[in-house]
Amino acid sequence: MKEEKDVLIPLGSDHLNEYNNEEQRRINIEAAEQRKNIINKTLENLGVNAKVKDYVIGPNVTRYNLELANNNSIKPIVNAIPNIQDCLGGLFVRFESDNAEEFSPGLEVENAATETVSFKELYESLPDVKDHLLAVPLGKRVNDKSMWLDLNDTPHILISGTTGSGKSIFINNLITTLMMRNTPDQVRFVLFDPKHVELNRYRDEPHLLCPIVKDADTALNVLNKLCEEMEERYRTFEEHYCCNVIEYNELAEEQGLTKLPYIIVVIDEYADLVDMKHSINNPVILLAQKARAAGIHLVIATQRPSTKVIIGALKANMPTRIAFMTSNMVDSVTLLGEPGAERLLGRGDMFVQSPTVARLGLIRLQGSLIKRNEIMFVVDFCKEYFKTEYDQKFLGDEKPQTEEAIEKVIDPEEERYLEIRSWVMMTDYISISRIQRECTMGFNRATRFFLRLQQEGIVDTKPTKRGYAVIKKSS
Repeated sequence: MKEEKDVLIPLGSDHLNEYNNEEQRRINIEAAEQRKNIINKTLENLGVNAKVKDYVIGPNVTRYNLELANNNSIKPIVNAIPNIQDCLGGLFVRFESDNAEEFSPGLEVENAATETVSFKELYESLPDVKDHLLAVPLGKRVNDKSMWLDLNDTPHILISGTTGSGKSIFINNLITTLMMRNTPDQVRFVLFDPKHVELNRYRDEPHLLCPIVKDADTALNVLNKLCEEMEERYRTFEEHYCCNVIEYNELAEEQGLTKLPYIIVVIDEYADLVDMKHSINNPVILLAQKARAAGIHLVIATQRPSTKVIIGALKANMPTRIAFMTSNMVDSVTLLGEPGAERLLGRGDMFVQSPTVARLGLIRLQGSLIKRNEIMFVVDFCKEYFKTEYDQKFLGDEKPQTEEAIEKVIDPEEERYLEIRSWVMMTDYISISRIQRECTMGFNRATRFFLRLQQEGIVDTKPTKRGYAVIKKSS
C-alpha cells in the first residue's frame, strides 16, 4: 500500500470513458428541422397564434421554443398538444410554460437518437472540492448545462424509478464521485444492498464504515448505531461549543484534534427492507430529522415510493427528490406531488425537485453513464492507496442505548405538520382555507398548522391580495 494520500485525491479523470455522439447529433438535427415544420403546420391549421422560433437539442429531448403572437394565452397551445402528438407519430410532447434560459413557453419532444452523457463530462464540471466537499453530479439539461448539488446543502436525497430507468447508475455516479474526491478520513459510506448485487462492486472498499449490509436485521442494528453515532457527535459539539461538523472540523484542525468524517448512508431498495422489518422506518426518520448538522446524509432509493413505505415524516425531511421513469402516475404523484415521471424515457431521463436546484417546479435532466470498468478502476485504486479499516462500533450485534428513544420518534400530528410544511415550501402563497381545501382537514387543525408556519418564519404575518406569502427561508 502506497503512502501518497495527500496528492492522490481528488482523482483525475483521464481513465474515465468518453463517447462520440456525432452521428446521433446529426440524426437529431435532421429530425428537429422536420418536427419544427410539423409543429408549426399543426399550430397554423388549428388557428393557434404561435410558432416555433428556434429549438435546442439536448441529450435525450429537444426543446422547441415558442413565440406567441401579441402575448396570447398559452391555453390554445396546451389544447393543441394531443394533435401535435398525433402529427409527430405518437411521440409524447411535454409542455413547459417557461424556462430559466429562454423565459418563453416550449415543447419537449423525445430525440430521434439518444446521445450518451459520459460520467467524465459531469465529473469534470464539478466545482473545486475545497469549496464543495460533497458535490455530486446530477445530469445535463436540454441546453447542455451540467447540473450538480452539494449534499451539505441538500441534505438528504430520495430517489425512485422502475427497473431500467437509470436509478442504480445514478447511485453509482454519486458513490464513485465522492470516492474520487475524498479520502476515507474525509468521507465514509454505509451501504445497504438487500439485493446483494447492486452495490457489490464496493465490497471491502476503504471508504466503507462497515461491510455492505444485506439483511434487514443487520440493517436495523446498523441504523440504530448510526443514531447513536449522531448523538455522540452532538455531545462532542456541545463540549467544544460547535454547532455542526463543519465548525468542529475547523476547530479540530486548529487544535490538533481528530476530524470527524462525513457519513453517507446509501440505502438501495428501501421498500424491500421495510417490508422485511417495518421498524427500520424509525431510525431512518430520526436520522432524516436530525443528522444533517452531524455530517450524516441519507440517499434512499426505491422502486415503489408508496405512502406505506415513504411516509409523510420521511418525505418532509427529504426535500430533494429525484424521479426516474416510474411504473405509473400514482408513484410519480407520491414522490413529486404531480404526474409526469411515468412519461419519462428511461435510461437516465429524470426529474429533479430540490430547493437547492430550483425553488419551484421540476428540472429535467439526462443522467450520465458510468460503466463497470470505471467503477472498478476507482475501487482498485483506493484499495491500493488506503487500508480498509471498519469501525468496530458498527460490527457488533448489541443494541444501542438510544433504541428505546428511537421507537418513540413517530408522532402522527407532527408527521402531518411536516408533510404540510414540505408542501407549503413548494408554493408561493398560502391561507388557512387553502390548507383546509387541499389537505382535507378541519378549520381548527388548519389554523393551528398555519399559525405554527408563521411562528417558524415560513409564512409572512401580513396578508396580500393572493393570501399570505411563503418566505422560504428554511428548507
